Amino acid sequence: MARIKTSYGNAKTKGGKRPIRGWQVLRDDGKSVLLHEKNFTKRVAEYCRDLIALIDRDTNGGGDWCAGRLSDHTEKMLERCREDRPALFALLQKRGFIPGAASITVGELYRRYREAKKAEGVSAKTLENNENGVNRLFRYFPRETPADAIEPQDAQAFVNWLLTKAEVRGRDKLGYSQAAKAGTVAVVRKIWNWGVKMELVKRNPFGPDCIVKGTFVNAKRGVYVGLDDFRRVLDACPTREHRALFALYRFGGLRADEALLLRWRDIDFKAGLITAPSPKTAHVGKETRQTPLFPQLRQELEAWRRDAEEQGLTDDEDAPVIVRYTSSANVGTPLKKIIVKAGLTPWPRLLQNLRASAATDICAEFGRKCESEWVGHSEEVSLQHYQQVTPEAIRAALTNANLFG
Repeated sequence: MARIKTSYGNAKTKGGKRPIRGWQVLRDDGKSVLLHEKNFTKRVAEYCRDLIALIDRDTNGGGDWCAGRLSDHTEKMLERCREDRPALFALLQKRGFIPGAASITVGELYRRYREAKKAEGVSAKTLENNENGVNRLFRYFPRETPADAIEPQDAQAFVNWLLTKAEVRGRDKLGYSQAAKAGTVAVVRKIWNWGVKMELVKRNPFGPDCIVKGTFVNAKRGVYVGLDDFRRVLDACPTREHRALFALYRFGGLRADEALLLRWRDIDFKAGLITAPSPKTAHVGKETRQTPLFPQLRQELEAWRRDAEEQGLTDDEDAPVIVRYTSSANVGTPLKKIIVKAGLTPWPRLLQNLRASAATDICAEFGRKCESEWVGHSEEVSLQHYQQVTPEAIRAALTNANLFG
């Protein structure tokens, strides 16, 4: 049995002794935990006493349960404690009152991580992108797997499975690419790092000392969209609105959702600037960024604005620039149809490669610093993920007789 004793003892500190007032929950074997009155109430102390008594009964074979196995009732109480009283749960776990059977599951760890990041303001698109890697994790480790039960060798087996045995939609062969593997490991590693920080798990079996993440870059899927091909795409667009949307991606270098969130008030035609909303970086204090209204982009936006005014779509400056699609729409599918209509084969990572092509052209003309500021990423990320070798660069190399003196 567990019992409560009111505590008014003294604790030694660097400055001497200070009084500690609270409740001491004791087990029959003498092991105890002190609940300070600043953090816990007497009611919580009584709850703690009852919970410790249940765990003690189950682990010692009381009632109809086998020794060492927690009953379903006790497991539910522990889960409720973890949900409703996380500070108490963490203290009992730290002091060794909660056995390993109550370790947080993989599914619960991810649920808490997602809720915490959502509260921090991480964009919905980023959280959605994380789902791909997490779903791969759940296909290998079921959601009910205790997170602390995963050892480094299990994590390595998961990586090997990703590369050689995982079934991939739309592909005949098994296994994901190195880039997909790296992205999955990055997401899972962040979840476990957060879990360690929150003291929900003891260690990270997916850490860099256990698993080599590899590179995100898949050069085979990088395509530079040349201006000749892009003009064919613009000519195949059924409306000025479609032309404006394509231009925002290829000339403006905007992300998929940034173009769809853009309002007319965000475009200053007089100053020649676009203030682009940036949900991806909003949680780190960069809600927007400014990019020049390049002449080719201005031409398409002004033409679409005239059509929109005739249709009564610009009565309010707060009206969206792109009316046809919402910010959550998957615009890749309708835009692919336009590319096919232009007589071209849709390139992989359609929107990302339009943005990367814009970044490549801007960097070549204005340098890395301007490209980084206008397109909205670090110079390192730009070099690794966005900069591409253009056909023009290759042709220039072939005709440059003075390159090596």
